[in-house]
Amino acid sequence: MKYLHKVCKGIGRCFPETMHISGQKESIKKFRPKQMKNDLINVIAITLISFISLSVHAEIRLPRFFGDNMVLQRDRPISIWGLASPEERIKVRFNEKQYRTKADAYGKWSILIKAQPAGGPYDLELSGENTIIFKNVMVGDVWICSGQSNMEWVIERFPYAEKEAENADFPDVRLFTIPRDQSFLPKTDISGGVWKAAIGDQIKDFSAVAYFFGRHLDRHLNVPIGLISTSWGGTLIEAWTSEEGLQQYDRFKGILELNKNGRLIETSRELSAQRKEWIDQYYEQGPGMEDQWYKAAANHSAWGKIEVPGFWENQHLPGFDGAVWYRKAFYLSDKLATKNHTLKLERIYDHDMVWVNGAKVGASFDNSNLRTYEVPAGVLKPEKNVLTVRVFDVGGPGGFRGVSKWFGIQPSDSSSDPIILAGTWKFQKGLDLSNSQIPAFPKSEIWPNDYPTLLYNAMISPLTPMAIKGVIWYQGESNAGRAEAYRELFSGMIQDWRSKWGQGDFPFIFVQLAGFDTKRENDDWPSLREAQAMALNLPNTGMAVAIDIGEKDDIHPKNKQEVGRRLGLAALKVAYGQEVAHSGPVFKSMKIDGQKAFLEFDHVEGGLQVKDRYGYIKGFAIAGADQKFHWAKVYPENGKLVVYSENVDQPVAVRYAWENYPGDANLFNREGLPMAPFRTDNWPGKTKGIRFKPADFLTVDKAN
Repeated sequence: MKYLHKVCKGIGRCFPETMHISGQKESIKKFRPKQMKNDLINVIAITLISFISLSVHAEIRLPRFFGDNMVLQRDRPISIWGLASPEERIKVRFNEKQYRTKADAYGKWSILIKAQPAGGPYDLELSGENTIIFKNVMVGDVWICSGQSNMEWVIERFPYAEKEAENADFPDVRLFTIPRDQSFLPKTDISGGVWKAAIGDQIKDFSAVAYFFGRHLDRHLNVPIGLISTSWGGTLIEAWTSEEGLQQYDRFKGILELNKNGRLIETSRELSAQRKEWIDQYYEQGPGMEDQWYKAAANHSAWGKIEVPGFWENQHLPGFDGAVWYRKAFYLSDKLATKNHTLKLERIYDHDMVWVNGAKVGASFDNSNLRTYEVPAGVLKPEKNVLTVRVFDVGGPGGFRGVSKWFGIQPSDSSSDPIILAGTWKFQKGLDLSNSQIPAFPKSEIWPNDYPTLLYNAMISPLTPMAIKGVIWYQGESNAGRAEAYRELFSGMIQDWRSKWGQGDFPFIFVQLAGFDTKRENDDWPSLREAQAMALNLPNTGMAVAIDIGEKDDIHPKNKQEVGRRLGLAALKVAYGQEVAHSGPVFKSMKIDGQKAFLEFDHVEGGLQVKDRYGYIKGFAIAGADQKFHWAKVYPENGKLVVYSENVDQPVAVRYAWENYPGDANLFNREGLPMAPFRTDNWPGKTKGIRFKPADFLTVDKAN
């Protein structure tokens, strides 16, 4: 047993997936670190015994991102690794060369293939006790594509999906999506995924931003491109940073300690078991289930009216937790009723069951998923159809969230426009959780925003042994309430990833947040954009400005083609050294002369252009020492911009596009790239000193 205790740390690194989570933030009892340490050692020792007994006849196994159609990084040694029987001899054949190695005492093995130029397709063959052959393997440039929903959203979510699929013919661009996953401890493998060529309908379920980025590179480089999408909507940057990357910040040390000693793992498992027991007993109970309100013929004459999208707390049911039934009729022609349809309901808080004409077409137990359900033609009828949704909320807002235009049903072949389902629905209460006979729902689902490191551990850490070209990143919306803290967190994450990959300062290209009229009081999108721009001080970084393509009422702007193109321009400059216009005008300096401020800019390229039919420059504000800003008049003079206002006699500061949604910002260079938002002052923003999100990462039982 002493020997097993000595090696358990290494085995923990080999098989951390045995410790991955599914649980949620909850009051946590005081733990005993020493006892927990001994428990973990015993668990790992047992795992080792099981592993040794099972791996005697183990076959070669590789991480799941190795597969047919994959891309391996060119011009760098290529690492191939995995598991096998202890001391098993393994051969690898690639591009007419053969390599040999032997698994260690725990079955771990790795082979380093010498650097290869761009090319392919090749077979990658591995043999030992079994043989694995990966077909159609290319050598080119591998890009990690990560962030939150604006990176995650797939092409199918946008109205141009069919047209883009028709025109997609990029066989040397390969696409791989990593499924959502999370873990308290670093994992050695991802949960799944398949490599696909960027051809036809195969692009539809891939990140729109990443695809358009890869398409731009393909059009300008004679190199195969591998795109690995690893994103999760609505997530904080802390969840994407490793434990070591966060250790420099005192405010995270407590939660990181809980991660390390395993108490959170144990607690999440306990809560998950409690949650399952509650669901089995109560979830499908209450009015409507036995009465079959989901039947098209059910009597709903006494039901009230409610607007969708929207939360019921803001309409008729303040403070209500439990089930609410929704009902909506829609009408189809005889021809359309014979087609399969796709139903889209955006996000539902928290859980749902969905019926069409009494037939169940879908269900989800997760408020982060976008609801997309397939409705077979046999379920639909000519003329009137009835859609019924049972929404079940266990705390916080309940109902539908999203933009009206995304609630609809249309033929799966997109042969006609969608029928928009947003608007007035009928509703009726179902199970009421305020009933004293029903115990509280155990909130055992742990979300990435509840704890730092969870997404890094599950969706980034397994990738770090592979050689890559660089990273593209689109995230920040969820950190806007702590924008000033993002200055150090974002730069820190970039350096953390570079350290983990061990490939030096690889290119890191990111999107600056687009315009959006957020309604959250504490959000400070201008300061978040400034924090993003500060990361340009790091070497080999580039920024795609998107201030002009935002949509006032939609946090997910549709024009992902231009976002991908601008990322591609930045990559051509930063990663490939091409002399291309990759940035719009960037503020350089300011001089004050009397009542006027004279501004100079970098990246003006062929000159400034104003996208205004009358030629007026908009989006500038100017202030004196009183820090009160007034809209400014602006005109060009000798390659500079002159900014002034009759209301400011002695200006000291100028700002441009310094709003959540600066819809009037209209300055570009001649290459059509927008001027980056900026300010010349350093006056405190409204998120100064806010280091955490409104709720702490962890609720600890103070009584213990």
